Amino acid sequence: LKEGKEMCDNKNRIITIEELMKLLNIGKNTAYRLLESREIKGFILGNKWKIPIESVNSYIIKMTDDTN
Repeated sequence: LKEGKEMCDNKNRIITIEELMKLLNIGKNTAYRLLESREIKGFILGNKWKIPIESVNSYIIKMTDDTN
């Protein structure tokens, strides 16, 4: 990724936990752990998690920076 390049065109997009699982290729337990630990920030609306794509982008950047 180039610095400053967005991973998603729409910075304000909100995704579901299912979309998070597909994006990161992770299981449901891992997705819930990332949200509950606030490693990825999201919120519950009704009984469903809503996750700003910017939060996912930030997590990916942080994880990439931590591994280099």
